Amino acid sequence: MPPMSEPCAILAFARFMSPPELDALIQALAKLADLDWTLRVVVARGWSGAPHPPCVAARFVFTTAADWDAATDWDASTNWDAADLFACAVEPPDLDRAAADAFRHGIPVIACAAAPGTLITPETGLVCPPGDVEQLSKAIRRLIFDTGLRRDMAAAVRARARSF
Repeated sequence: MPPMSEPCAILAFARFMSPPELDALIQALAKLADLDWTLRVVVARGWSGAPHPPCVAARFVFTTAADWDAATDWDASTNWDAADLFACAVEPPDLDRAAADAFRHGIPVIACAAAPGTLITPETGLVCPPGDVEQLSKAIRRLIFDTGLRRDMAAAVRARARSF
């Protein structure tokens, strides 16, 4: 994980976010133009997503993989090495799988899910209702702004990862 003084790097995999959920993430981040962050979305070749607001264009990066299997290669160092937060919007049990993989890389999770998985706790991440841009924006703001909390969560997810 990079030093906390760098922009907060948020990672998302488009396969695990429907277009409305990805749009909600982008809208939530657009409300945080005053903070220092970047968003990398890993997509499969040929994926077409919604355009993003101009206010976040410089902070929004698509990484294209050859296909969905490559796009969700959880061990791809180019995706995980620079990430501070992992954003996903899936339901259990996929949420637990995604969280476990993020935890193995020492990355806290911000999830949009109707029901939280069993792995994400207040110590390891935040869960917001699907499509709730305001709650998602507040959760992301909290984690970008509070580098101590993000550091504590990163330590908690690494400890949690050792248990599985």
